[in-house]
This record gives sequence, C-alpha cells and structure tokens, in this order.
Amino acid sequence: MVFLIQNTQNRDGAAVQLKLEERIRAVKGAVKSLEDMSEEELERLRALYYQLAERAQASLKQGSQKKEAPQVRKDGS
Repeated sequence: MVFLIQNTQNRDGAAVQLKLEERIRAVKGAVKSLEDMSEEELERLRALYYQLAERAQASLKQGSQKKEAPQVRKDGS
C-alpha cells in the first residue's frame, strides 16, 4: 500500500512539474529561470506572490465576484 501511495505522489509531482514548465515556456522570456535568480530576486518574487495570495484571500472574504486574478504593479504594490 505504501508503494502505491508513493507511486501516485511521484506521478502527481511529475505532472505538476510538467505543468509549471509548460507555463514557463508559454510565457517565454517573461520570467528567467528560477535556478538563475539570486537570493534577493527569489525573495522579491516570493513576496510578490505572497501579496497576490493575500489580495485573493481578501477578495474572497469580501465576496468579490471578480474572476480575474489580482495584479501586482511593477512598484510591488
């Protein structure tokens, strides 16, 4: 049973990785490879995604019917 669960998790993980790679390639040139980013760049990117998540949660709590994802401006706000 453990091997079955582990196999399923490995397959799911591989599928998620492929989806991420597909998205990155679809936005070719918009985002450089995460492996090539400095620690500071990774931290800024993490902070931007954290802001997006907070805005999306706030929007859900307010009962917003907006379907599009919240945007982060270039100034980080």
